[in-house]
Amino acid sequence: PTDQGELIMSLTLSDLALIIPLVEAELDRLHAILNDANASDKAADDAAEMSVLYGNTSGNLQELYETLRQPDSNFPTYEELAKRRPQ
Repeated sequence: PTDQGELIMSLTLSDLALIIPLVEAELDRLHAILNDANASDKAADDAAEMSVLYGNTSGNLQELYETLRQPDSNFPTYEELAKRRPQ
C-alpha cells in the first residue's frame, strides 16, 4: 500500500539521463526570467514559484541518479549530465 497521492514509478539511468538536462534547462530559463529587469511582476512571481518546484525535482533526480549510477558505468557523472542542455 502507498500513501495517498504517492506514485510508484521506476526510472532507469537512461530515463534520468534524458530528464535531468531538460529540468536543468528549464531552471536556467526560469532564472533568466528572475534576473530580467524587464520581466513583469507576474512573470517573475510565476518563475519564482516554478523555480522552487523545479529545484526540488532537480535535487530528487540528482539523489536518484547518484544512487543508481555505478562508478564503472558508461553513464556520465551527475555534474556532467546537469551541464548538458538540449539544443
